[in-house]
Amino acid sequence: PTLLEQCIETFLAPAAELFSELGDRRARACVEYVARAMHNSGNRGIGWRDLKDAVLSHFLADPLAQEHAGTLSASLLHWWESHPGLFGRQAKDSFAFVHLLFQEYLAAQSVVGEYWESQSILRRAQSELTKAQSEVNEAPSELKEAQSKLKKAQSELKGFWDKVTSER
Repeated sequence: PTLLEQCIETFLAPAAELFSELGDRRARACVEYVARAMHNSGNRGIGWRDLKDAVLSHFLADPLAQEHAGTLSASLLHWWESHPGLFGRQAKDSFAFVHLLFQEYLAAQSVVGEYWESQSILRRAQSELTKAQSEVNEAPSELKEAQSKLKKAQSELKGFWDKVTSER
């Protein structure tokens, strides 16, 4: 890992225990999300209310965290306030990353993560499509086989019917 990665992981390592039951990437993913929201807004800092909203919306969007989104966001916000380092209070009601480099790097990581997630979804969809296409391609041969069996059964029935009616 790069020195930048080592710094981020060192700063976030204590927060991982807040999310141990959901996986240790939760704190990192949330920080990336906040960094991206700040980058997209063009702001260097973020107000307390906007920070709370961003953190909560991040957890609400996570199917594994939705049920505890309020508790998780409150815990992470409290942790950030009491453990300044990577991200901390800039002014009375404003928070920022200690250096713009961290914000930009984490925002970029969020974009890259989203890209790879979308690629994974596309691969699964392509696999399902290929499987369905294969089933569709097999259907005509199964249909021909069923039609052949039906014709044979009809022929046998006709033969039986002809035999029954001729004996009368």
